[in-house]
Amino acid sequence: TKFLEKRGEGLHHVCLEVENIDAALAEMQEKGAPVLDTQPRNAAEGRAIFLHPRGTNGVLLELLERS
Repeated sequence: TKFLEKRGEGLHHVCLEVENIDAALAEMQEKGAPVLDTQPRNAAEGRAIFLHPRGTNGVLLELLERS
């Protein structure tokens, strides 16, 4: 509800599937992307990391490795 109160209706985040979340995390860190996670977190469908919207044109981005 905080998201809706602050931003109203609309897109919350975009999820992209990756083959290897550990490699994706390392690549994002090497490139200086604003990664919100220092380690992949458990997600409903596997393991994931999130990138801060300030580095992704205002969209919260999730990278997911399905289990």
